[in-house]
Amino acid sequence: MVKLYDELMKNMDKMPQGVTVPLIKTRAIDDVPVLGLTLWSDKHNDYELKQLGEALTTEIKKINDVASINIIGGRRREVKVLLDKDKMAENQLDFLMVDKYLQANNAQLFSGTFFKNDSDFAVADR
Repeated sequence: MVKLYDELMKNMDKMPQGVTVPLIKTRAIDDVPVLGLTLWSDKHNDYELKQLGEALTTEIKKINDVASINIIGGRRREVKVLLDKDKMAENQLDFLMVDKYLQANNAQLFSGTFFKNDSDFAVADR
């Protein structure tokens, strides 16, 4: 680890401007994945499978000695916005204003957790 750190420090001048110092972590046998699951369906799309994967993750986290769980793939929640130019004109809005409002409201903040019926629920503000 010391040799690796020294080597990285010797070459920091070659790193792009603004890059932070690399974080070096040790790895142990416990860091290697023990189980990988793939969710697939003819009936459900990738968004629905991701929702199922997140529900499965919640259940797996209840098991003792589970170090970490990663979900890879699947589509995130998406909102499709169809603009009506007549209604926009009525409300004195243009496309750029609508875009600005959408970007301002596209945020999610973690608020905490609450417990109910022996279950732990994450709460997020949108």
